[in-house]
Amino acid sequence: MSRATDEKSKSAVPKPQVVLIGGAMPARLGTFDQTGTFAFQGLEPGLYSLYAFEGVPDGAWEDSDFLKELLGAGMEIHLAEGEVKSVDVSVISKSDVAPTLKKSGME
Repeated sequence: MSRATDEKSKSAVPKPQVVLIGGAMPARLGTFDQTGTFAFQGLEPGLYSLYAFEGVPDGAWEDSDFLKELLGAGMEIHLAEGEVKSVDVSVISKSDVAPTLKKSGME
């Protein structure tokens, strides 16, 4: 299980979109529960990038130009066979990605 925190307040953030990208699978979307935790099941070993977005249009993460603009904003996670990880991920606010959304025509 993992938890999202707002960088400003370090408190639980309600229901941002959590996106896991990597491996041989398509991006996986998750949501936070009322306590700010989320989980992904059945992941293959490999390298993943984890993002938590607030107010980003569904599917924006499927646009390679959108992700290129956010390079370094996600959390890189390496999973070994049978490994379980717990991470704190910072939520990327809508205001932080607004210029990228506009540039990509997704505003």
